[in-house]
Amino acid sequence: MGKAVLIDRPTVTNQQINSVVVDENVADCSFVYYSMLARRSELFQLGAGGSRTPILNKGDFERLPFVLPPLSEQRAIARILGAFDDKIELNEKRNETLEAMARALFKSWFVDFDPVRAKMDGRRPAGMDAETAALFPDSAEYRLQVDGLVLEPDDDIEPGHCRSGVAVAWRASRLAMSRAPSASSRRTG
Repeated sequence: MGKAVLIDRPTVTNQQINSVVVDENVADCSFVYYSMLARRSELFQLGAGGSRTPILNKGDFERLPFVLPPLSEQRAIARILGAFDDKIELNEKRNETLEAMARALFKSWFVDFDPVRAKMDGRRPAGMDAETAALFPDSAEYRLQVDGLVLEPDDDIEPGHCRSGVAVAWRASRLAMSRAPSASSRRTG
């Protein structure tokens, strides 16, 4: 209810669809479309009577006042709003692409461990500069260091045992803070 759609070809609608056929000598189709979009809540209110399904009947729709500036202004307004719509659509596509790239990178690095596998095979990780590649271990024996806390596999626990639902047990030990990397040294670059 209250949605506006711009259709560029002959169309057949049912009795619950209110259609506006624009005389292009009087109004710009895109301007009328954007005007209807801007009035969505007003259209919804006109149709929200006592019924469960709001319907804006054709008589009420035909009595809807419509302000039309000069045709040149309508075209200018529609052109600007159309450019915004195009930019929004482009940004949405760009975001989808960036999200897909981030998912692929995350999977490669942290699920499939591609950089680690490449280093284990003596290869440079694909598409990665030397500084970034240096951040990944070159063996399957992982050691995680965060703010001076070193996490490494616990040799005293038999393989296959779980603690707290975690498949790999880790032993934590504190490094001397002088040997631990500082937060500022990790943020360089």
